[in-house]
Amino acid sequence: MCDAPRASRAEAACWAEDPSVACFERCLPVCATLRQFEVLSRTSKGNDVPLGGILLGMRSRLWLVLLGAVAACSVNSLDELAGGAAGAPSGGSAGDSGAALDAGPEGGLVCGAETKQCGNECVPKNSVAHGCGAASCQPCSLPHAQQTNCHAEGECAVASCEPGWGDCTAEPGCETQVNTVAHCGSCDNACGQNQVCATGQCATSCPSGTTNCSGACVELAADSQNCGTCGNGCPSAPNGVGVCVNGQCDIQCNPAYTRCGASCIDTKSNTSHCGGCGNKCALANANATCSDGSCVLVSCSLGWGNCDANSANGCEASLSSTMHCGACNSACQAGVNASATCTSGKCGVLCNPGFGNCDASKLGCETNLASDPSNCGTCGTVCPCVCSGGVCSGGKAC
Repeated sequence: MCDAPRASRAEAACWAEDPSVACFERCLPVCATLRQFEVLSRTSKGNDVPLGGILLGMRSRLWLVLLGAVAACSVNSLDELAGGAAGAPSGGSAGDSGAALDAGPEGGLVCGAETKQCGNECVPKNSVAHGCGAASCQPCSLPHAQQTNCHAEGECAVASCEPGWGDCTAEPGCETQVNTVAHCGSCDNACGQNQVCATGQCATSCPSGTTNCSGACVELAADSQNCGTCGNGCPSAPNGVGVCVNGQCDIQCNPAYTRCGASCIDTKSNTSHCGGCGNKCALANANATCSDGSCVLVSCSLGWGNCDANSANGCEASLSSTMHCGACNSACQAGVNASATCTSGKCGVLCNPGFGNCDASKLGCETNLASDPSNCGTCGTVCPCVCSGGVCSGGKAC
């Protein structure tokens, strides 16, 4: 930072209270000017040009003022500030840590230091809607939590509980009903001996319409820990909680999950319930995944190709066909007196009866095996006289 002798007392006090870029530029204008030249020296035309080289090239006395400011400003502070500015995205400041910086080497998304990639966008690392921490993209969902927020450690935390529930232990979510004699109305608010807990208040008896279950005044038709009868707790399920409806246990799925049968499913990523219950990602001759509720083709099975570029019908083309031999749109040519074949991903020909492919340099079956004395019946069979019907004829007389 700037030396006190070279800066006004107001400037020095400002810097001591707020050693940030904003204060640096507001209170120490000379240092800020030098910072701009330092950034220019690092970014001009993509070359690493020393600050001194720029200053010596200037034909004014301004460089004398700037060189004098070097002694007043910390090199470390300048490096940090210039580095932050140089690394900022185009069109933004060094403090802009959201959004994508640029496309990656293969066109992929590159997010800023304080963001993460979820799907096709960059979102804050600590976001209730996209999960807390760098590794998660799932929304925060804690049992019986009415509102959630993010801990500094990157974990989902309870902001407030659903009515009748409290966050009384170290377990995640609001795991404790606060209608018991041990937790009446709030965590650890215990009722006295021979008292009951009625609607969050300690009392001597339960009101009409409720039942005393071990000191808790509950509605057996709706209490998930005493459903239909005292002590009949409704079990939770992955991504859901047990609830009591008309005295019968059921499951209520957490936000962002859909009830499919007896399970709570993320229909944005589940390949058996992609976009909706029962919608299975089963593409023909392909490996598929579920992304944002849509089935996506990942790869084709061996020997098959997605030759029409339509993922909806999977990998529809056999790579053993003469139209797609070994690869999509690699068609085989038949040639004269022959039909095309594809074997093990390689094109070939099948000669018509009576013809042979005796000249490998020509496409097709150009040789008549019934009459060619040099290839009589088969390629390479030479007749001393004539070839008729694929058989050599004549003898010593010819």
